[in-house]
Amino acid sequence: MLLPASKQLALLVYLRSIPRCTATRDHIVELLWADSDVARGRQSLRQILSRLRQLLGEGAITAQQDRLTLTLPLWHDREAFLDAITGGDLGSACELYHGPFLPEFASPGAVRFEHWAETERQHLKVLFLRAGESLARDYLEQDPRAALRLTRRLRLEDSESEAVWRLLLRAVLAIPDLVQAAA
Repeated sequence: MLLPASKQLALLVYLRSIPRCTATRDHIVELLWADSDVARGRQSLRQILSRLRQLLGEGAITAQQDRLTLTLPLWHDREAFLDAITGGDLGSACELYHGPFLPEFASPGAVRFEHWAETERQHLKVLFLRAGESLARDYLEQDPRAALRLTRRLRLEDSESEAVWRLLLRAVLAIPDLVQAAA
C-alpha cells in the first residue's frame, strides 16, 4: 500500500524514522500543524490516526498517555540503507538509495516537518555519495564498467562535485573500449 504525499505519510515516515518510533502528540501537532491552534491540530491528528488505523489495523499506532508509538513493523528503505552503511555493505547501500528522501514533500502547516525532511534528505545524500565514491574507487580496479555506472549515478546526484567528476573520468579511461565508454 502506498500513501500519497500527505500528512498521513508524513506521520508514518516520521514515527518510523525516530528512535523507538515514539513521539508526543504535542510534538507531532507542532511538526505537522504549526499554523493551527493546538486544539485544531490535535483534532486533525485524531482524524489522521483514525484513518491510519482503518488502513493499517487498530494496533498499528498505539497511544499511551500523551505518546504515540508506531508498533506496526513497516519496512523502510531509509532504515535498510542506514543499516547497510553502518554494516559497511556499500554495495547494498548504493542499491538501496533511490534518490532524495521524500522529494518535494510539502503540506500546509508542516514547515517543521519539511525542515526535518530536508535535513534528513541531505544527510542521506551525503552518506550515499561517500559510499558510492568509495565503492567506485574499488570498482575501478575490478570492474571499470560497474565503476562507470555508479559514477554516472553519483554525477546525477551531485553534478557539481569535483571528486565525482574525477571518478567518472577515471572510470571512462579505465574501460579498454573508449568508444563504448564514451557512448
